[in-house]
Amino acid sequence: MSVLTMIFAQHGVQFFIRLMIYLVLWSLVLIFRVINRKKTQKRMAAQTEYMMAHTEKSADGKYPWEM
Repeated sequence: MSVLTMIFAQHGVQFFIRLMIYLVLWSLVLIFRVINRKKTQKRMAAQTEYMMAHTEKSADGKYPWEM
């Protein structure tokens, strides 16, 4: 009986350790995705402002893609 208890306890501990590793990796991935998404949004906003400032408007005051 004690052998079965040791086997189940060992597998339970292994499962718990594996689960903790997966949870830590999952949380790290989510944190990096949030950080990179903010950086990407800032970069795209800056590129859009640059494009709008350097694109010539027509006589009506519209951009070429608004016609």
